[in-house]
Amino acid sequence: MVEGTALDDLADEHRARTRKLVNRDLYRYAEFMKPLAELSDVKTPETPWDAPGNIVLTRPLAVRVEDRPGRRYADVSVDSNDSYVLVFIKGNEAVGRVAIGPIPPHRRRPGPDLLYG
Repeated sequence: MVEGTALDDLADEHRARTRKLVNRDLYRYAEFMKPLAELSDVKTPETPWDAPGNIVLTRPLAVRVEDRPGRRYADVSVDSNDSYVLVFIKGNEAVGRVAIGPIPPHRRRPGPDLLYG
């Protein structure tokens, strides 16, 4: 096949125009997407991992954010050896990504006062 033909140019132009019409983030994260409001209730220390309202992260979580000014929160509890990823979605695109990693061994302390003590 000859590169640079008019047909190739037309196909490239079509792909460029229609690329924005496909909500790739929705298809990628649809099964594991939550609005920010569902993540903003701060849990008390030592809340069981499977308590009502908790989301167990087994893969990246897409967090839907609205175009609204002001400070917003997401309460995330982590184990000392797990890694989590939050991908923030506004409208139809990913606008941010946060990787939350394990607590380094030199910062770990036993007990519930790990973050508050």
